[in-house]
Amino acid sequence: MKAFCLIKESADKFLAKLRSGEINPEKMNNMSSEERRKFFEGFMDAESAKQTNLLFEKTLLLKNSERGMIRWAEKLSGVTMKQREEIIKKIKANKEERLRRTFSPEEDEAFLNDIVDQRLGIGVSEEEAKAIFELSKKVQNGSELFDKNKVHDRLSEISGELTGKQKETIDNFIEKLDSLATGKKISTESINKIKKYLSGENPSEEVKKNIDKLIDDIVKSRKDNIKYGAARVALDDYVGEIKLGIKEPWDFSMESAKRAVSEVAGFAKSVLASIDNSFIGRQGIKTLYTGHPIIWGKTLVKSLEIMAKSIGGKEMLKGVRAEIYGRKNSMNGTYDLMKLAVGQAEEAYPTSLPEKIPFLGRLFKASQEAFTGSAYYMRAELADQLIAKRLSQGVDLADKVQAESLGNLINSMTGRGTAGLGKLGKTTNTLLFSPKFLQANLDTLTAHVFDKNVTVRDKAEAGKNLLKIIASIGGTLWVADKMNPGSVEWDPRSSDFGKIRIGDTRFDITGGMASIVTLVSRIGIPFVEDGMFAGGVKSSTTGIIASQKDFNGRSALDLLGAFAENKLAPLAGTLVDILKKEDFNGDPYTMQALKEDPADVSWRLIKGLVVPIPLGSAQKNFEKYDASTALAISIVDGLGFGTNTYGFTNNWNKNTGVELQQFKDKIGKEEFDKANDVYATAVNEKILSLRKDERFTSMSDEEKTKVLNKVKDVEKEKIFKQYKFTYKKQKSEVKKDKETETLKKEYSK
Repeated sequence: MKAFCLIKESADKFLAKLRSGEINPEKMNNMSSEERRKFFEGFMDAESAKQTNLLFEKTLLLKNSERGMIRWAEKLSGVTMKQREEIIKKIKANKEERLRRTFSPEEDEAFLNDIVDQRLGIGVSEEEAKAIFELSKKVQNGSELFDKNKVHDRLSEISGELTGKQKETIDNFIEKLDSLATGKKISTESINKIKKYLSGENPSEEVKKNIDKLIDDIVKSRKDNIKYGAARVALDDYVGEIKLGIKEPWDFSMESAKRAVSEVAGFAKSVLASIDNSFIGRQGIKTLYTGHPIIWGKTLVKSLEIMAKSIGGKEMLKGVRAEIYGRKNSMNGTYDLMKLAVGQAEEAYPTSLPEKIPFLGRLFKASQEAFTGSAYYMRAELADQLIAKRLSQGVDLADKVQAESLGNLINSMTGRGTAGLGKLGKTTNTLLFSPKFLQANLDTLTAHVFDKNVTVRDKAEAGKNLLKIIASIGGTLWVADKMNPGSVEWDPRSSDFGKIRIGDTRFDITGGMASIVTLVSRIGIPFVEDGMFAGGVKSSTTGIIASQKDFNGRSALDLLGAFAENKLAPLAGTLVDILKKEDFNGDPYTMQALKEDPADVSWRLIKGLVVPIPLGSAQKNFEKYDASTALAISIVDGLGFGTNTYGFTNNWNKNTGVELQQFKDKIGKEEFDKANDVYATAVNEKILSLRKDERFTSMSDEEKTKVLNKVKDVEKEKIFKQYKFTYKKQKSEVKKDKETETLKKEYSK
């Protein structure tokens, strides 16, 4: 948004009134929002008046509002030092009034509607404003008791300016309270000593009463902080409900069209990401690898609890949020300063609409609450631990730069990158499945080197984390390979890299990071022509490497395109498949395919938009394995340790050769597809056997290709024999064969 600027004529008039005293903080503050706007309209146009009023109201509501207004007063030209001091005194006296007037309208006074509307993004009635104000006060009153500076201000208001010793005493008292383990209490004698000391010599009854109440409130707040957390949840939800209650009209405008696409895309993404408890093994796995097994384990238990109780109909996420909002580091504003992601919607669940689906809605909700609650809980636990560590190192987390840096580190560790792709908005979230998660993995693998919002200290921490992750994953893979030789692929040019393979099923233990390493490895280093660093693609089924020179017909740009395509959101991915005229498995999206089997084509399209990914994976598992094995794999997959089951495939429907077309015409499409499946299964079994044969594994890629081509030919002939099919050569082929025979005879002479 462009910065607002008054035209010269209006600006000159504004400055003249400012110097004359007609415009001053006290006068402006005592006006209602509407009165102030009308006052400005006396010497500028209506839109400029609104914007000027908005800027003034923003000044009133700065987090440190006194400082903001004081800076304004200090810059006023033509004002004497004495006048300036008087203005500053009045600014300090009006703090509470400014807050009240923001959200609490009087009978005949409009509240600060310009700033409220802009902050909330909605129009708010006076009744709604009052409700927001009451909830805001609860949150404010609770949080102030955790902020040492706010406590200093309260004490100063009660008993006058505090001495350095008094400030130190109350600070030590608060620190002691915060350090006490849950259930422990500070002695009544200690509390009474603090009260007496802060009251001073010969205090009035009013001062003593107010001091006693403040200290009691501070002590009580450590017991009742969950109530303040609940008040903040209530405030967030109330404002959210107001927003949801505002229904924008549907019309034929571009905005309505964009909104419709966004709604459909969000619904599809939320559905496909549900029916599991995947955060712990995917977004949260880095927490385990970086040396926080207790936090990871506690989050696992918490996620299972949330999911089980949510299925039972309990509202679990609100409780998690209230507990987190009620923590010391939330109450004192540290989480907010860090921009810790403990209140935002997670990108995997952009909408809650699936919850409204009959019967399945509760499962969708349980999955969403488990994912979101786990993310909030793990981030808060990590934050509390690392905040304590930074404070012990002497880091000032009241400094915005230091706080945001640590917040970025923690957010990325838990699957929510805030740089690069993480900054992009709703459009990107509509196009890509998990842009913030992808950015988080990029942040981890690059140790935040390219993130200008992360300090040198935290980049060093990120570097240590990367080494821990490599060591943890590498060690796990080494053990797996020793227990089952050949189960681990060490070549990063293969899509099996970083996974443990059992039969045709791969288990990803890297939280999705391996795919980025594979992409970079396949592209290779520019100008390097030989060896692993030259790039290339290693087949995950045959083990044969296609070099940088051919890429099996794919350039480096093709590889980048394929990577990006795999990251598309469901709706965007389906549209791309339609444009490509085939889905991920190579099955066609063409008019011919639609004519031949409309039910199959339609189902594949629908499945890509409304069938949860875990259910699709489970179906494949139960088709391939016995029930117990399939269930075990599905559980592991449901916990976020991505599983993928596939082997050799060869879609005969994509083959344009005359031989297979004759075969298809003879037996019909249904039998043709069955024969294709039998063929693929047989070849896959042979490949699995060959990959365990040392003679085969020691061959060159050229020799391996010859062996595999022979295997394919043998299995195809078996299928043809089963269906009693004999290929009838075309006239051109017969002619070519005759010419070849003639050449052979001539050559032999």
